[in-house]
Amino acid sequence: MSEAERLDYTRAALCMYTHASRTDPAAAPRARNRVDDFVYQHINQTSFMHQDGLLLPWHRHYIWSREKDLRETIGANLMQSDSIHTFHRLLEFMAHFQSHQHLGKDGMDTHSTPNDAVFWLLHGQIDRLWSL
Repeated sequence: MSEAERLDYTRAALCMYTHASRTDPAAAPRARNRVDDFVYQHINQTSFMHQDGLLLPWHRHYIWSREKDLRETIGANLMQSDSIHTFHRLLEFMAHFQSHQHLGKDGMDTHSTPNDAVFWLLHGQIDRLWSL
């Protein structure tokens, strides 16, 4: 990314705090903005999609949804393995889980970890690996 693109991305990411939540208040009464919406989605689905083989497709959709939101709502402009099972185990339990352990208090809580900006770097990388 160029410096201008990084600045645009940063502005768009911060702007998400100023856009009202789209989540049903009955489901997430404390959701106030678009950042809260993505945190709620992760909290609500963490137990479902982690450690059961759904990490890659779920996070691909999750990252895509956020990027789409950044572009549309905000206006912001391998590991090698012998088998897919080995790859999944390495990615899920080594790269993914271990990375969360170093994110601080929000990173340690796998439900609310989208509160940490580094979460998006980690999960963008997971999505990139899956696309290879």
